[in-house]
Amino acid sequence: MKIMLACIGMTLLITASCTSQITTKTGLQEYIGDKKNGLISEVNCTGGITLKMRYIPAILLDPKLDTNKGYYFLFTFSRNGKELLPQLDNDSYSEILNVLSFRMPGYISLVSQNTSLIEPEACFFQQTFGLTGGNELLIVFSQEEMKNAGRFEIKINEFGLNLGPQTFQFDEDALKKVTEISGKLKI
Repeated sequence: MKIMLACIGMTLLITASCTSQITTKTGLQEYIGDKKNGLISEVNCTGGITLKMRYIPAILLDPKLDTNKGYYFLFTFSRNGKELLPQLDNDSYSEILNVLSFRMPGYISLVSQNTSLIEPEACFFQQTFGLTGGNELLIVFSQEEMKNAGRFEIKINEFGLNLGPQTFQFDEDALKKVTEISGKLKI
């Protein structure tokens, strides 16, 4: 019993010391990229399609952004490690591009046991013309509306890829921890 408690104590100490030593932008990016920190949720679909939702702290987008206003998530979708959109036929490409550029907020919601349904404040799609490993959509939720969300899900309804609705799970505590770390960064 004492050995088990000592192991648990050491694990907590190591975990706490690792996060307290993050002082650079690169260190924060590595922390976010580590799936065990709960900031990435990924779904593998048929046909080699991968959907990934990742939390991005405001400070990594722009150091001047108010870190207490919004929670930012990057939704990435790819097929076999390449952007998905250029792999579509012309009709599908045009329709999905239109949806991503102008109508995505209507397909996205955040659901929690502790809050009512939350719609995104904004969505931003950036065309990269096949130059990256996946198409990306930046999704912004109000931090005020998400107060006390606890565990939550970001739901993306079918928007033209014929994948059906998809769910990405997160915990508000993981986001708050990154906000705390971000305050100590030297950028």
